[in-house]
Amino acid sequence: MIKNKGLVGKLVIVDTGGVSETNFTRLFSRVNNGTSVLQIRELPVNTESNDVVFYLINGKEDGEFERLTDMREKTGCKIYLIKAGEACHKCLPYLSFPFDGLFSITFLEENTHLILETIYSNLPVLEPSLHKNLAFEIDQKKSRKTPIKKFELKRELAGCLLKENELNVLQGLLEGKTTNEIAVELYFSPSTVSATISGILKKMQVNDRTQATVQAIRNGWVESLR
Repeated sequence: MIKNKGLVGKLVIVDTGGVSETNFTRLFSRVNNGTSVLQIRELPVNTESNDVVFYLINGKEDGEFERLTDMREKTGCKIYLIKAGEACHKCLPYLSFPFDGLFSITFLEENTHLILETIYSNLPVLEPSLHKNLAFEIDQKKSRKTPIKKFELKRELAGCLLKENELNVLQGLLEGKTTNEIAVELYFSPSTVSATISGILKKMQVNDRTQATVQAIRNGWVESLR
């Protein structure tokens, strides 16, 4: 059993959308000692600074997050969001709100002791699976801010359709080079490059070099180097 040590007033579980049939009172009573548990279907009218509110996300909050934020600012109570399903990357926007944690019901059921112990220690709780999603999202945003230096053709993929000399010419097209520039780089005549481009267009079933580069990207043949 976990001792409260007087740091937490009461545990309030709010399920305004009726998204869960879990008996949280029974769940918490298995590991909790001496803290009152209240499970309700509407936002609480009064909360104290040492109360802990668990709000079940229902996807139709309709301003309830704003009310929860206001409640937290006025009373200082802790607010944790609970997802009635998998806590995946779609939950990340919820982290923009000034709450104290986010996790799924499954994670809560499997780690009730750990979660309450963490909450009683006045610490935030974030389901581990979200750490990876959050790190990936941050990395993606950083990448989007970094300009693309070069489009690199994935030869092992494009090579299933194109020959070696066609791969070299397509790489030149991805770099935005003209027929003459490609010819100089590859030691081909301009007419040879033009003929090779015609072969590429025919194999890729496109009409011009622009469509060829776009199609290559759509096919997953291209890596963006930043």
